[in-house]
Amino acid sequence: MKLNLGLVAFYIFFSTYNCLSYECSSLDYTCNPQSLLINFSSSNQDEVSNISNPVETFSNTGTRQWTRLLGAAGSVTVAYGITSDSSGNIYSTGQTSGNLDGQILTGTQDLFVTKYDGSGNKQWTRLLGVGGIQTLARGVTSDNIGNIYTTGATSGNLDGQILTGTQDLFVTKYDGSGNKQWTRLLGVAGTTSQANGIRPDSSGNVYTIGYTLGNLDGQILTGIQDLFVTKYDGSGNRQWTRLLGVAGQITQANGIASDSSGNIYLTGRASGNLDGQILTGTQDLFVTKYDSGGNKQWTRLLGAAGISTTAYGVTSDSSGNVYTVGATAGSLDGQTLTGTQDLFVTKYDGSGNKQWTRLLGVAGQITQANGIASDSSGNMYLTGLASGNLDGQVLTGTQDLFVTKYDSGGNKQWTRLLGAAGISTTAYGVTSDGSGNVYTVGTTAGSLDGQILTGTQDLFVVKYR
Repeated sequence: MKLNLGLVAFYIFFSTYNCLSYECSSLDYTCNPQSLLINFSSSNQDEVSNISNPVETFSNTGTRQWTRLLGAAGSVTVAYGITSDSSGNIYSTGQTSGNLDGQILTGTQDLFVTKYDGSGNKQWTRLLGVGGIQTLARGVTSDNIGNIYTTGATSGNLDGQILTGTQDLFVTKYDGSGNKQWTRLLGVAGTTSQANGIRPDSSGNVYTIGYTLGNLDGQILTGIQDLFVTKYDGSGNRQWTRLLGVAGQITQANGIASDSSGNIYLTGRASGNLDGQILTGTQDLFVTKYDSGGNKQWTRLLGAAGISTTAYGVTSDSSGNVYTVGATAGSLDGQTLTGTQDLFVTKYDGSGNKQWTRLLGVAGQITQANGIASDSSGNMYLTGLASGNLDGQVLTGTQDLFVTKYDSGGNKQWTRLLGAAGISTTAYGVTSDGSGNVYTVGTTAGSLDGQILTGTQDLFVVKYR
């Protein structure tokens, strides 16, 4: 059989750049801010697990506490991920194209990690990159002793580690004071691999997920692009890698969660029948469960006929339920589409039985959930972008960030919008802490909530209580 190279090239381009996208590329993050099914959460966010972030019961009413911007003059800074630690500190990660917070840029874009305390006081920033090269962070997490792990992709030799492919995934570990502990690269000669999210377990291991276009770590590629999940111990020793895909199709993991039993849950998008599940739309969301040994437990697909549906984030609660969020362009699971594109949140139990789905959108507009976090009462906090008045809240900019709270039964509690007049503001990640606070991160092109823009685009962190 002779391959249609043009079609293959299109699939690879679409998968990597997803330019129905405005944060569109593994190595280029500016595109059209009003396009459909925007790629990435990113990661992705930290979905607060009850492993490393045990919490008490508090009530969050959505009252904004503070906002912080951080950027570099004439440069673009984007935060994709956020996590909290047991002391109430928060850590954001992403990439910047300028000298940030007194740290000197090495490449054309460097990853950053920035630490704030719970009052919004910046503690430190670290940059890591490669001369003349782009290094992009997509996810961050913390373990139960205060170490920080960030993950993403680089196209150069990073921190003494040798590049294998045209672009490799990386994992970098810092201690709570910002001291780098180690970096690991993993890739495939002549092709692209990228990590989009990372989670710990209670034993000090971390799991990173994303996609690859080649045979990775001894695992054989099935599709044009497969999802991967790779486990490392706390010292950076690789334990195992798993690939999952569909012949001739694209599969990509965008989010990861873990539970108290050491299971992990991946979510993202698939364009074919995955793991024995039948595709409904042109592209469906999936949720896949693995145990700590890398044994696949189950996969679920959910979509709408002729429509694209993508998941960007996932979290678990203390009862072992799993919640995934993203965006759909069609009516989903009996719920009716309101806008051009609506956010969705879907709940599964630990055995993969679907409990409920909710859609939220604005007539004629785009709404997308990029991240989700849970609290100890089983409430869910979604974050992302909206281009219209959402849930009774009035849009300020061309596109505003939102935070929406649901209870465990799928009942919406409140929604908040935040933006800048005439400007695009997007949230990518959300986390909660042990005091019932919720933090969201992303990027804005304007002064936000009384904070002054420094660069062309700055990262933001916003706290709600």
